[in-house]
Amino acid sequence: MNHDIRNKRLRGVSAADEAWLKEHTVKDLRNLCFEMYELGEDVSDMVPLVNYMESLETKLVTEQRLMSGEKIDFDVLGLVERESAYA
Repeated sequence: MNHDIRNKRLRGVSAADEAWLKEHTVKDLRNLCFEMYELGEDVSDMVPLVNYMESLETKLVTEQRLMSGEKIDFDVLGLVERESAYA
């Protein structure tokens, strides 16, 4: 079964926000969150969401590489540092 998520709609997300999400990466979202924080905005609700999205992205990339047979080198130290920075 082929699940093509590019044609699915996000529940509870405006068309403008959905268009932005389709054109940007999770890193762009993290950068936006950081910029908002620097401007004094409360981003405490956004940070866990961005972290979750990054973990999903990492999981999907890893699964794709495993399925393709591509060699994967895990940066364990980098992963631990990222996790502890956002804990």
